[in-house]
Amino acid sequence: MLHCFIRKLAQLSSASTVLMMEKQSQMSRVAFSRQPARILLVDFSLPFSAEMCYDLHQALEHTLAVACNMTGPARIPFFGLFALGVHSENLFPLQHVRGNFSRLQNALHELKTFAISQHTNLPQALQDAVLQFKRQSQTLRQTTSFSCQLEVIIITCKQGGMVSRQLDQMLSQMDLESIRKILVVSLASVCDSPVSSNTSSSENLTGILDVTTIEPGELSFQSFFTGWFHDCGTDREQLHLLFPNGVMSSDKLVLKCDLQERFIDPSLLPFNTQFQMTCGIPNKPASSNQSAVSQQQATPVIKLRVMQMVKLQGICDSLMFGQPMVVRPTACWKLDWEELDSNQQNFHALCHHLHHREMCLVTRLEPSESTVYPSTSAVPKPRGHFIILPSPSMSLLIKPIAVNELMLPGDYQIPAEKPISDSLQLVAQYLDQVSIVNELMLPGDYQIPAEKPISDSLQLFAQYLDQLEVLDAYNPLINHCNLTSSLVGLMNKTSTRQPRKTKQQATVPVQPAFGGRGRGRRRGSTRPHQFQPASQLLNQPLQKKFCGLPMETDNCDFDL
Repeated sequence: MLHCFIRKLAQLSSASTVLMMEKQSQMSRVAFSRQPARILLVDFSLPFSAEMCYDLHQALEHTLAVACNMTGPARIPFFGLFALGVHSENLFPLQHVRGNFSRLQNALHELKTFAISQHTNLPQALQDAVLQFKRQSQTLRQTTSFSCQLEVIIITCKQGGMVSRQLDQMLSQMDLESIRKILVVSLASVCDSPVSSNTSSSENLTGILDVTTIEPGELSFQSFFTGWFHDCGTDREQLHLLFPNGVMSSDKLVLKCDLQERFIDPSLLPFNTQFQMTCGIPNKPASSNQSAVSQQQATPVIKLRVMQMVKLQGICDSLMFGQPMVVRPTACWKLDWEELDSNQQNFHALCHHLHHREMCLVTRLEPSESTVYPSTSAVPKPRGHFIILPSPSMSLLIKPIAVNELMLPGDYQIPAEKPISDSLQLVAQYLDQVSIVNELMLPGDYQIPAEKPISDSLQLFAQYLDQLEVLDAYNPLINHCNLTSSLVGLMNKTSTRQPRKTKQQATVPVQPAFGGRGRGRRRGSTRPHQFQPASQLLNQPLQKKFCGLPMETDNCDFDL
């Protein structure tokens, strides 16, 4: 009887553990786990020119060089390259990008010297690329946990609609189970207007053939290729934005959003210290020898609690730090269609209100629920604060912002006199010669929506935003992140693990520094900084205490 009771108890415990793990997996996601294998087909038929080929070569070299050197999960895991002429040539068979940059360079050199021809057999080249992917995937599944789908990119000077009709008949006879997308990139000719669109073929019955048009040029190619660094996964939303309760206590509003990188994080690249300003030794970068599989870890959905609204002019740029991210309404395919549409309308209303009110949201990180077995001895983690900045587009910008425990004293007064005219003219001449570099930029579609949000969503968000505390300026001293308690808890936990000192070690006398005397305030001593009381700091104007001038706000819609 006792044996049966113990067995049932073990089964219940196991079932409870499974349910908790399933709940944890539902509220977490693995970043960059859905990146496709990409095969690039370059159509060398006229009017493709040597200048276009050179620009294409430069953009590809930049993108693949970055991909080979980025730490963390592989953004471009597999790549293949075909050149289409009189006879199609496979310059770089589909394989890993990391560790193959020398082979990639050789393939790109052959691409630059490939001969331009009158006609090409595009359908046959597409079929060869798909067959190569199927052969490679069968081989990789035997040795690795290969689960990529194929994305074929066709770069051509032909009209996209004509290429789409040419491929439709062949695609209807192919096995498309492993193909994620076939993208026809049509290069706008000189006589065409420079258009950059993303439209699907109206006659395409398979649903995987897309057509886009870009203007030929190195910057256009680079903007297109660096889009491969974005996370392609839509299995789970990445951010929950929690608003205070509505007029009725039962009303709770949660916006489900996705995050998108605005630029490549320099800390993921070699020489990352060249992009940092630090007063100490910079953090050691992650080892590039770590496998991509070991670095793919499930991360919980981020939850931010909306705390305050601050006027846009009251945000000092010196208080923001770290990697900015773009916030968009989620495209998670697991949500119901009605919930997805309602969430998008509400997000549109939030963007509209913040932009027209010229307000920012101050949010606080909520504790995650990723721990399966919560421990009472776990050290509490600090709760960082983030500022959400508005834009006229259907996207917001989020950045970490400093709080009380992170602040350092400083005196940033506005000078009483202007600079002398000679210095102004001299510096103006030098500034006019400085060029703007955009090598680290990632592409993005941040267009201003043509229609306003629906009235129901506008009224709903007006009620929620009106309940928030509105600040003329952000003062970091009024917000706390519990950093001190986290550090104290961590040190206390570490000290309990240290072995006890032996009696011999405990009896060793400690020699006093400087011969047992205090140095006092003699020569060579350091006088402590005279801090003002916190009450005075809270009452002083923010702009005079923490920065010289308020941050200049431009109506940036995040366009490249």
